[in-house]
Amino acid sequence: MARFFFKDFIFLSLGAPFIVFYSPFFYIGLGSLRHVVLESEQKYRWPIIHFVPALLFTIAYGYGVMQANDISVEFLVYYYLVMYIFTAVSLSLYGIYGYVVLSRLKLMYKFRVIVIRVIWIMFFMAIMLVGLVTYNAIPNNDFNIIYIGMLMLAYFVFRFYTKAIKEVQKLPDVEEKYVSGRLDIEEQIIDKTTQASPNQGKYEKSKVADQVLLRYKDQIEEVIINQKMYLRDDFSIEVLEQMTGITRHHLAQVFTLLYDSSFKPFVNQLRINHAIALIEQTQENINVTELGMQCGFNSRTSFFRSFKKNTGVSPSEYIDQHKQQQM
Repeated sequence: MARFFFKDFIFLSLGAPFIVFYSPFFYIGLGSLRHVVLESEQKYRWPIIHFVPALLFTIAYGYGVMQANDISVEFLVYYYLVMYIFTAVSLSLYGIYGYVVLSRLKLMYKFRVIVIRVIWIMFFMAIMLVGLVTYNAIPNNDFNIIYIGMLMLAYFVFRFYTKAIKEVQKLPDVEEKYVSGRLDIEEQIIDKTTQASPNQGKYEKSKVADQVLLRYKDQIEEVIINQKMYLRDDFSIEVLEQMTGITRHHLAQVFTLLYDSSFKPFVNQLRINHAIALIEQTQENINVTELGMQCGFNSRTSFFRSFKKNTGVSPSEYIDQHKQQQM
């Protein structure tokens, strides 16, 4: 639009300070995500401060545009140098800050991956900006390196969105299998109410009435299965107690008498079943650590141990076996 009002002036394109706004907007977006996850009041510490450098560069840019005929080369060189170096440092620091905040938040795998990819794009842009300044591409109007850098950035962003679309397209298949196949909880795990549990004698004196146990069972399944709380790595029996209003003692009775299990093995079984469904539905290479995080495990070790306990093989071995079966 600027070219409708100004002549073909290189400074209009290379000097535009829009990129300086990326970091503060990332800060605001990350703060909003943090607010949603922690369910706390949204408080920003003087957010306008984060936009001050961008506003100053905008003023300098406006001055340069208005003085297009009389602008000095020295001003252009210093403007480019300061803005691009500052933006590179800003993107890097805000990216590091994003990693720190992300490490303290309990996020589902797919949301964590999205934020991490955005941070990596910020780091890539920072490297590209440093390269432009280092090779004097901006002051010398060397557009070759600029175009190469922008092309690589465009490819990086394109890969980011295409991969995200593929992952979203896979979700319905996994959910369908969850309902009708291996993860049919009612048939494979939960439907044990007709079987006598060897631990029934443990609760003979304090046993809850059968009707109450069945009501508790429905409440537990609503939280764990229907709301998919088992996929959260911070899900615990304390959280289940808060969400259902059932005491831990009564929860223990339900798991023992109706499921012939306890809370942790029961939840881990659901997680392993979900991991198996993902493996069988995914055609691409699978990162085992990311798979464990996606299924609710907070460490690679716990995922390996639980997977091998339930299947007899490690996740990597199961993936290899599945690939061989597909050949």
